[in-house]
Amino acid sequence: AEPVLLEEFFEFLVKSLKEVMHSPPDDFRVKDSYLAVLEGLAVIFKKYPRYNEKLEQILVKFGIPGLTSENSIEKYRALKLYAEFSHIKLVQTVEECHGQQHSAVVSELIFRLLTDQEIVVQVTASSTLHKFIKKQNLKEYFEPQLNTILETYLALMNSIESEDLVSALEEIVTIFHTSIEPYALQLCTKLEESYWRLINTEDDDDNFGESGLGAISCLTTIKEIFNAVKHQPELLIKLEN
Repeated sequence: AEPVLLEEFFEFLVKSLKEVMHSPPDDFRVKDSYLAVLEGLAVIFKKYPRYNEKLEQILVKFGIPGLTSENSIEKYRALKLYAEFSHIKLVQTVEECHGQQHSAVVSELIFRLLTDQEIVVQVTASSTLHKFIKKQNLKEYFEPQLNTILETYLALMNSIESEDLVSALEEIVTIFHTSIEPYALQLCTKLEESYWRLINTEDDDDNFGESGLGAISCLTTIKEIFNAVKHQPELLIKLEN
C-alpha cells in the first residue's frame, strides 16, 4: 500500500519548489534542499507510476536548468535527479528548447557534462549516462559518440580512482558490447592498470572497501570485453598477452 502521507508530502514539495523556482542564482540552497529530498524519495516513487507525469514536469522545470547552470552543485543535483528517476520514460516536449523531446535534450546535456571543468560533475555525469541510455533506450543515439564516451571515461580513470566510475564503464561496455571491439585493447590495458592501483590502495575503514569493489569491477569489465571479442582469435591473443 502507498504510504499514507506520500501524496501530501509530494504536494508540499511541488508547492515549495514553485515558490523557489525563480530564486536568485546565488540563493540556490533552499531549492537544492528540496530537490535533494525528492532525490532521496526516488526509491519510493518508483513503486507508484501515477506520480511519473508530475515528476517529469519537475525534471523539465528544474533538471534542465540545473544541467545548464554555471553552478557545479546545481549541475550535480540535476544529474543525480536524472539518474534516480531514469525509470521514467521522458516523453514531454521542452518549449525552451524549440519543442524538442525531453529525453533528446537531456541526452545532449549529460553528454556535454562528461567534459565539465569540475571532476565531481564529470564523474556524476559518467555514472548517470549509462542509466539514462539503458532506461530511455538511447543506445542507437549514443553509438556514434561511443569513441568520445570511452575516451572520456579513460581520461577520468587517469585522474581519479572511483568504484562508481569503473562500474559505470562496466555498464557502458555491457550496453555497447557489439561495438566495443575497436577499443578492446586500449580498454583492457587501462583496466589492468586501474586494477593494480586499486588492489594496492589501502582502505583505512574497511579491508575490502571501495577500492576492492572497484578492482572487482575492473575484472568484470575485462571479462565482458573478452566475451565481446571471443570471435576474434588474433585480438584475443593480444589481450591475453
